Amino acid sequence: MICSMKICNKCKISKNLMEFGADAQKPNGISYRCKKCTNLYASLWRKLNPEKCKQSKKKSEAKHPEKKKEAKRRYAKKYNKREVIIETDLEYYERKRKDRRKSNKKWRDKNPGK
Repeated sequence: MICSMKICNKCKISKNLMEFGADAQKPNGISYRCKKCTNLYASLWRKLNPEKCKQSKKKSEAKHPEKKKEAKRRYAKKYNKREVIIETDLEYYERKRKDRRKSNKKWRDKNPGK
């Protein structure tokens, strides 16, 4: 029978195995720390070692330039929505056009000399 619970070595809480990451170096293939504790540790390490992070990133980008290009392409596709914004603005303008005409006519009727 396979046990589906494990105790995190960091927070000492019994958790489901799905809350632990895979680690090929461990005997059972599962990390000793839960994902939450691992993420906290990693973010703290990155804050304390910014230069090492930069060096590691540069080294990785130099080794795998195609991954950097792909990441840039995905980012551009996701966040460069200029065409969508323009279309949305035009649609909005057309929808509100009649309303603006009505309100302008009302104003002109109330203010004939201006």
